[in-house]
Amino acid sequence: MDRELLLAFVACGFFIAVFHLLRLRQDAHLHQTLQEAIRANSPIVPELLEQLKHRPRRRTQTTGLVLFAIAAAILVAGLVQGSAAEIKSAAAAAVFPAFIGLVIFWRSLLKRPGG
Repeated sequence: MDRELLLAFVACGFFIAVFHLLRLRQDAHLHQTLQEAIRANSPIVPELLEQLKHRPRRRTQTTGLVLFAIAAAILVAGLVQGSAAEIKSAAAAAVFPAFIGLVIFWRSLLKRPGG
């Protein structure tokens, strides 16, 4: 069962890495767009910058919720397999994405305006 536990950790790490790389790519495109607008002396730049200050943190919340769902799926998979050792290993594997997902979601709520 140690192999399955390692696989669960690797899968969660891969998921987190891919989510953040996609987010970095999207932010890079946004940054490039803003640079081009500034170079072109576009009158809309101040409005865009103001909108960026107040953009929602939905992506972070989604990451947290998906990690929490992965943890639930790992735990249910252990329960379905049935033996005490498999349930224990699944619960151990589920703790990692559950806590990280919970912290990411909680942090995104605190970063909200008024949070």
